[in-house]
Amino acid sequence: MRDKKLLAYYTILFLYLTVAFFLETNLRIMVNVSFCLFSTFFYYSYRKKALTTQDIYFVIFLNCTALGSLIPIWRHNQVGIAVEMLTTIFSLTFLLLSIKKTNEYLFLGTKWVLIIGLLLIVSSILYFTTNFLPYINDLSAPLSVTVVFLLGFIFIITFIRAVNDTTYFLLFIGVCLVIASCVVAGLSIYHNKFALINFWEDALTISGICFLTGGMLKIVTQKQLSNNLNQPRQSLSLLRFLKKIF
Repeated sequence: MRDKKLLAYYTILFLYLTVAFFLETNLRIMVNVSFCLFSTFFYYSYRKKALTTQDIYFVIFLNCTALGSLIPIWRHNQVGIAVEMLTTIFSLTFLLLSIKKTNEYLFLGTKWVLIIGLLLIVSSILYFTTNFLPYINDLSAPLSVTVVFLLGFIFIITFIRAVNDTTYFLLFIGVCLVIASCVVAGLSIYHNKFALINFWEDALTISGICFLTGGMLKIVTQKQLSNNLNQPRQSLSLLRFLKKIF
């Protein structure tokens, strides 16, 4: 039954991407909000019998994303852009809390993966500061820097975990799609590369939400199966942490 639900969920995403291309902007925005709310209901229906704190954080993230999908209507002024960035910060914060594990370090992983992740983050920060920061006003600059930092932080966490555990692959794909949607949004707002509110940004965002939802369900289901098998948890000391990295 659950496999049928997942298949129906991905089918709805495919139908959305097919239909939304032909919708006018305001109608597409409302469909974006509806898909995020539907994802919230879908995730909660899966997890309502075994709801955890991480599940609650992820549900809040989905609701924040639904609100964030509505705010681009006010992108024509700086206050609207600032409010959109503030909503994005709240959304990404709850996403970070939902993927954070209480029994291990966030940067748990091999050395080469950590180095690649850090290099990618530094490169993205340099790209952002040279291509976007000069065009951002003083009101939005601190907010935009915070958004870039959160995206980079979430990326390196999911990147390392996806390498160490294939269960995180869908979650990593979702994070990459969300980052791509933010890049498209920045190009449309500050460089006029796309329409101010365009289909490609919406498609990347909704696809990212879909993969994030499927990935979180896979992770929490796998974790529940592991707990049912009564597998002992390892307490991670500083020495064990250093051995994992080096």
